[in-house]
Amino acid sequence: MDASNKLVERPRAFPFVLLIGAVSISMASILIKLCADVPSLVIAFFRTGIVSLILLPIFVVQRKPYPVKLLLLSFLSGIGLALHFGFWISSLKYTSVASSLFVLSIYPFLVAIASHFFLKEKLTLKFALGALFTLIGIGIIFSFDLFSISFTLGNFLSFLGALSLVLYFVPGREVRKEIPIIQFLFVVYSTATVFLLIGVRAGGYGFTGYKTTSYVYLLLLAIVSQGLGHSSFNWALKYVKAGLVSITTLVEPIGATILAWLFLGEVPGVARITGGLLVIVGIIVAWFDEK
Repeated sequence: MDASNKLVERPRAFPFVLLIGAVSISMASILIKLCADVPSLVIAFFRTGIVSLILLPIFVVQRKPYPVKLLLLSFLSGIGLALHFGFWISSLKYTSVASSLFVLSIYPFLVAIASHFFLKEKLTLKFALGALFTLIGIGIIFSFDLFSISFTLGNFLSFLGALSLVLYFVPGREVRKEIPIIQFLFVVYSTATVFLLIGVRAGGYGFTGYKTTSYVYLLLLAIVSQGLGHSSFNWALKYVKAGLVSITTLVEPIGATILAWLFLGEVPGVARITGGLLVIVGIIVAWFDEK
């Protein structure tokens, strides 16, 4: 790894921040399911838009020079995030929380491969082994959904959401080496918001007329899952490789499946439990690879 890719020493709070992020992001799919009357693109717009407004005054006060190259990379990251939310949130309209999230879990492999070519981050044997366990777990779960056209469509949309995360994580890793977290988050989230607004208008959707409870869930989605969850992982990009950050977020399917069981009555079958355990094994193996 060359000097430009050398990782910064992690602060002591690093594991705690990632834990908070994992718990917060696990709530996202539940809150989205509870907004059944709100179109997917509108949900995505509120998710990034609210956080952008919260970050705006901090961004203005702390504003620092933002090199053009890094600004363009941040725009790419924001577009990737918008595409991810558009596809993935749509998938939850057709399939279960567990199926959608475990299919989405394929994205660390895509991010790791892209990081290898664009960021020169090596793919080690232990990381590959952890990825293999995770892939097997995803395959077990995916195979049990093939009988349903609706589930298959939902899984395909989730896969597109996973593919979009490459455009989110890889440029973001490069930018976070030099740009403070608030500046980076504001540019990425506001870019995603503008991109999603175009999609909302193109789809002919509105922002009013939904249930009062849906607006409450949208606010929680933005503050908790986006503000605490995604922001924590964006913060972590400065300290670890993009592929490792992405595979760490795979705890989301585990936590979200449990929450969906408790609050939505989506009981995970033997296949999802088995697959979930393999995903956990994959995460542990991948983590042991990081020194």
